Amino acid sequence: FPEEEAPPSGTVRAAYRELLRQGAKAGMAREPAETPEEYAARLAPYMGMATPNGVEHDVTNLTRDYEEERYGAVASTPDRFARAQAAVRRIAARLPHPRPLPSNAREGRSR
Repeated sequence: FPEEEAPPSGTVRAAYRELLRQGAKAGMAREPAETPEEYAARLAPYMGMATPNGVEHDVTNLTRDYEEERYGAVASTPDRFARAQAAVRRIAARLPHPRPLPSNAREGRSR
C-alpha cells in the first residue's frame, strides 16, 4: 500500500486504506506511482451512472477527504470517518469481484 505506516484508526485515512484493500481484492490495486485522483478515475467506470449523491460521488468525496487529511491540515472527525466508512462500503459493492479459479487450476492440474 502506498502509505508505509498504518493510519490511526477512526480516521478517513484508515477508511481509505480499507478501500485500497477492497480494490486489491477486486484485482484493482492502486499502483505505487498512482495518485489518489488517478486511482479514483480508474475506479469511476465501475461506479455506474452519474446520479445526484450517487456512488461515483463517493469516490470523489472520499478521495478529497483523504487528500485533505493526508496532505493538508484537516483533522479527522467522527462524522468524516463515518461518511468515509459508508462510502467505502458502497464503493466496494460496485467493484468487480474476481472469479474463483476452477478446481483443476487450484490443484495445479489441467484437463
